[in-house]
Amino acid sequence: MASAIRGLVVLAASSVALWAMGSIYNAKEPDHDPDIREDAPQPRTKDEMKCTSCNAPTSRVCARCKHTLYCSSEHQKKHWKQHRQACVPYGAQLVKKGILLPFDSATPEIVHVACEVAEPEDDDIPWPICHLVCGGEFIGPKSTFCRFYAIAYEQFGPPSRQLDQYLQLGFDDSFLINGALPNKCVRALTPDAPHDWRGHLLVMKNAGQSVDGKFVDASLADIEPVKAYLSLYGKSQPAFNARFV
Repeated sequence: MASAIRGLVVLAASSVALWAMGSIYNAKEPDHDPDIREDAPQPRTKDEMKCTSCNAPTSRVCARCKHTLYCSSEHQKKHWKQHRQACVPYGAQLVKKGILLPFDSATPEIVHVACEVAEPEDDDIPWPICHLVCGGEFIGPKSTFCRFYAIAYEQFGPPSRQLDQYLQLGFDDSFLINGALPNKCVRALTPDAPHDWRGHLLVMKNAGQSVDGKFVDASLADIEPVKAYLSLYGKSQPAFNARFV
């Protein structure tokens, strides 16, 4: 895989398909909570062993972070929209901050994303290791076919200024046929977006001008190139699209 990134780069591989929010995933509502497990791993007092939603006594914890307690799956589902920003995947090989563009909210969120460290498959890549988002993370179950598009310019492509650190936009490639709901966040950020984005979108940030190396933490300060990309992706000007096909 060449490191010279044009305005649009497709990264599609099962190893990059995102690690998810557990078995209660529903295609019509692309992001739910992870499973809950019995027995909180950290020692706690009796007063601390209470459901986050209703304050009832419980020992069941979120299977993703193994910290937040819930008495039932129903209460966990109800609270997931609030919990997902603070949910740090327990035991992940690597955790980096990404930007979630949620389908169910108009506001982008910083989330903690479970990643893995791997050796590049292409010998031409100069990096000894690369970072990949674990299968299913925020976008769908492990079986979800995810794509990552590179955002390399401030305004989608030349002659705009090239970013010092490329961004990657991840999404469920089957969202138009699996019943996924329209993305409220994209509509709020870019009301004129020509493409019908659905389900959650996840933005990751690379350490440099490549999508083959390491991730660094993203922040909401990185949102402007994403907005510019979404506002132009799917437009039909032949001269514009010819640069990136």
